[in-house]
Amino acid sequence: ARDTLEREFMLQAAHLVAKQRRVSPEARRDALADFSVQCFARANIALETWTDRVLETPPQRKLPLFYRIAWNGFNRKAGMPE
Repeated sequence: ARDTLEREFMLQAAHLVAKQRRVSPEARRDALADFSVQCFARANIALETWTDRVLETPPQRKLPLFYRIAWNGFNRKAGMPE
């Protein structure tokens, strides 16, 4: 999904740049800035959707004991909240 969204952004950007070749630099800058804002807004919506999906997905199984112990230690050392 992410790759598809990024590919779509790239194709739209190329099309927009081609369309903006004969306009003033200011108009080109404004059009590209607007497009960038739209891309970030769409990316944020996608990120929220993906995050919700991940949070709704229950773990399949418990991680191995030594793996958990190691990561708990790493997280504690890094000051990560529990």
